[in-house]
Amino acid sequence: MAYGEDGRLKPECLGFNALSIFECTDACGCSEDCPNRVAQKGRKVPLEIFKTQKCGWGLRARNFIPAGTFITAYGGELCTNDEADQRGKPHEADPLPLARPPRQSYLSVDAGLYGNIARFLNHSCSPNLNQEYVWLSSDLDFARPRACFFTNRDVAAGEELRFSY
Repeated sequence: MAYGEDGRLKPECLGFNALSIFECTDACGCSEDCPNRVAQKGRKVPLEIFKTQKCGWGLRARNFIPAGTFITAYGGELCTNDEADQRGKPHEADPLPLARPPRQSYLSVDAGLYGNIARFLNHSCSPNLNQEYVWLSSDLDFARPRACFFTNRDVAAGEELRFSY
């Protein structure tokens, strides 16, 4: 398991990008309280969308967030990579936010029109979030993991949340 009893990524799992996490499902026979059920329970930390000085809109922590904490999953419209490429062409100077699962998947997640709070995450060369791929389904469809964000270090209240894309 990648998670500790506290529901955060274990210290030895911090610092990875594209870590593969398989959460427990109904097929496991464990209870809903199993510590290996984190992302499937949804966002628990309070976040704030705000206008940045140089990067448009951003997302920041409202309270202190410890390292290894699940922040949110990347939400949007599931489409093929070919469709995502076509949608992105008119925006090449300012690309649409897209998430592509690992292992040469044929699917992408487009948050251009239908997204969640993760669409406000900005880039940083020194990010405080990592994007990890989490499988939540008992059928283990390897083409459809969730792109999830976890803190890779402690994050102060009011600090902007950023990842490297």
